[in-house]
Amino acid sequence: MTYWKGKWYVISYCHLRRNIRSFRVDRIQSLSITDTIFKKLENFSTRQSFLQNLLPDWGNQNQLLTVCIQGTPHAINDLCDHWLFGHAIVERSKDRVYFKLDESAISTYVPHFLLLYRTTVDVLEPTFLKEKLVDAVSKLLHHHQKSELD
Repeated sequence: MTYWKGKWYVISYCHLRRNIRSFRVDRIQSLSITDTIFKKLENFSTRQSFLQNLLPDWGNQNQLLTVCIQGTPHAINDLCDHWLFGHAIVERSKDRVYFKLDESAISTYVPHFLLLYRTTVDVLEPTFLKEKLVDAVSKLLHHHQKSELD
């Protein structure tokens, strides 16, 4: 088990995904006791395994893309304190920061997270992240306009 950001996680073999995965303890719905005996792998660190799945693959830098964000000093500081972005900083000033992130995170997680900063940040690159932000805002606007008409 490992503790991360106020939550407990179990790092274990997932029979469905056939890989070692992390499971948040408060989300586990049921358990079954079996006669199987667990043997910890030699030199296996639960915390290292957990963090490895959270963070980009730093060993493969050419698969990471540059993200450039400009914003208020407060917003840039807050963004750089975030668990994912803080580990991905390449260069920063008081109002601009460059990150190296994988395309999957940029396409899915990053645009929705950046919505929290409203107009205090601007995406300078990549262009497709700006497009993802616009798409997310458009869907949100459409959702709330539709529910207003209902």
